[in-house]
Amino acid sequence: PVSTGFALQFWFGVLVTRTDAGSWALSYVSCLMTTLLKYAGLGAAFVFGDDLLAFFAFSVLPIILYFSAIISLLAYLGALQVVFKYGGAALANFLAVSEAEGIVTVANVFLSMTEAPLLLTPLLPGLSRS
Repeated sequence: PVSTGFALQFWFGVLVTRTDAGSWALSYVSCLMTTLLKYAGLGAAFVFGDDLLAFFAFSVLPIILYFSAIISLLAYLGALQVVFKYGGAALANFLAVSEAEGIVTVANVFLSMTEAPLLLTPLLPGLSRS
């Protein structure tokens, strides 16, 4: 599984850096995320004013709160669960690991390491103790 994971990362890197479609997709997602972060910065400037944005607490923490709110909204609507379920199952089949490990691996991309294991709560009764 480790060598398969390295191979997956390598070929994903080749896809996004050496092909036009992969490069375009990475650039597009990067522009979307940059725009999203600019909205958070504009909101922080509106609430706190431009003078306080020089301080860490007034410039970085609102962005974290904003992104966390978006992730919570997507989780509430069920969009993230679909990505976690199908992405985790695909990764589990590809890497020959359990579905629970696949789900947590995919969830770690979007959630923190403390929130991702909470997704396994419904799966706990069917898991082995190993």
